[in-house]
Amino acid sequence: MFALMERVEIDVERISTSEHSMDLKKYMEKRLPLYYPNNCYVVLGHRFQGRQIVQFRGILGENRLYKILLLLRLAGIPKKQITLFDYNPDYREIIAHDLESLDNSFDYIVIGGNVIIKPFLSANFTSVTSAHGEIVSYATFQYSNKKILFTSYPYGDLCEYVVEELGPKTRKAIMFVGSTGALDTSFSWGNIVLPSAVYNDTGSLITQNFPNKLIEQGKDGIKVSNKHLSVKTPVLETLDFIRALKNQGYDTLDVEVAYFQSGCEQHLPSYAQVGIILFVSDQPGLPSDFSKHDYSSTNILVIRQYLAQVVEEEIGGN
Repeated sequence: MFALMERVEIDVERISTSEHSMDLKKYMEKRLPLYYPNNCYVVLGHRFQGRQIVQFRGILGENRLYKILLLLRLAGIPKKQITLFDYNPDYREIIAHDLESLDNSFDYIVIGGNVIIKPFLSANFTSVTSAHGEIVSYATFQYSNKKILFTSYPYGDLCEYVVEELGPKTRKAIMFVGSTGALDTSFSWGNIVLPSAVYNDTGSLITQNFPNKLIEQGKDGIKVSNKHLSVKTPVLETLDFIRALKNQGYDTLDVEVAYFQSGCEQHLPSYAQVGIILFVSDQPGLPSDFSKHDYSSTNILVIRQYLAQVVEEEIGGN
């Protein structure tokens, strides 16, 4: 815990003394703590007794925990009032339990598909089963003679553990569908983007043996990101941070893709393929920032419908 909190303190100092790329106040208001989307917090104590505790419960993952700690400190919660319990659970064991009812293998697995594109599937997909887990939820489908698995989003680093579990179950391809921030000004809000080279937050190239197979399609209107970066959390994205990334040639960034790619590189059978397809949801540093991001907005619903079409074309054409 000590090393984790020290890293948090370094980033808190950097963020609090720099201009941020998004409206950090609005971002924090949506996430701390009363409106926390997973409803995994509990408030203990009484406000008139001089002591009140906000307790987060659930499987957070290291990156989500890091984000919560950053937000708590940036909101003014003293470091000495933050205590961590059950800091390092066995994520592999939890995910294995979440997915233990699945069949041995699937022709196509789509990470994020259960969130982004499931509502827009055509009648060609026949629902088979679904389940909700502590870290990852899923739905399975039959598409002609093919078995398909869609999962929820395992936040950040948890994505790698999920791919580690599902990689060996992949017969043809495993795909990731989600959103991305655009650093390259030639990418506009709503553009569909295919990352070709994926880097982690230390700047290491992750893409090695499994290139993005969707780039081969060459579909009109879909752009290629030549240098994609995954960061721990958008909270780190000050204007100085964003400028440095642009100077290093990064086109796009998110919080999961590098973990997905790393899981594929280490645990995917050599005969399987990888696909990553993202839509531009924000442009860090510009007025249409991440704090206004809404998956249910009319414009994004149209984009999600198109993503469902692209994924179905990939599944149906192979």
